[in-house]
Amino acid sequence: TECAHTNVNIIKDGVFITPPLDELILPGVTRRHFISLCQKLGVPYEERVFTLDELFAADEIFITSAGTLGLAAYEIDGKKVGGKAPELLKKLQSRCSEILLTGTISLPVQSAPDVQTPSFENASDQPKPEYSKKTIVIITICILLILGEMLYEAIIYMGSKL
Repeated sequence: TECAHTNVNIIKDGVFITPPLDELILPGVTRRHFISLCQKLGVPYEERVFTLDELFAADEIFITSAGTLGLAAYEIDGKKVGGKAPELLKKLQSRCSEILLTGTISLPVQSAPDVQTPSFENASDQPKPEYSKKTIVIITICILLILGEMLYEAIIYMGSKL
C-alpha cells in the first residue's frame, strides 16, 4: 500500500479507504490531509487494509504525497482501473490544494472597472510587480511540484509501453 514516497489509497462506493498506520506504512502528510478533508466534508473514510481484489475493483485508485496531492492510477499491470468516481477524487484534490495554498500566497485582486489595458509602447515605463521572497519561493515550489508530477506521469506512461 505504499510506494517509495507515496501512499496508495482507494475510493469504493463513496468511501475513502487508506491503510492504517503501522510499521509497514509511511505516515504521509498528504494522506493525513485527505483524512482531515473527509472529516470536514462529511466523506466517509476507513483506515483499514484492502486486498488486491479490492484494489482492482476500486472506483478510484490514487497515490498521495506532497508532490502529487492525489494522483489517480488508470492502469495496473496492463489492466484498466479506476475512473468511476472522478467527481469525489477531484473534490478531495481541489480542497487539498486550496487548504495547502490558502494564506500562503496573498496577491491583490482588482475589480474589472479598475483594470486598465496595459500599453506595450513604453513597457519599460510600466511599474514592475514586487513580490516577497516568500511568495516567489512558494510559486517556485508549486511550479516544481507540477513539473515533477508531469515527469512522474510521463515515466509511468513510458514504462507501460515497454
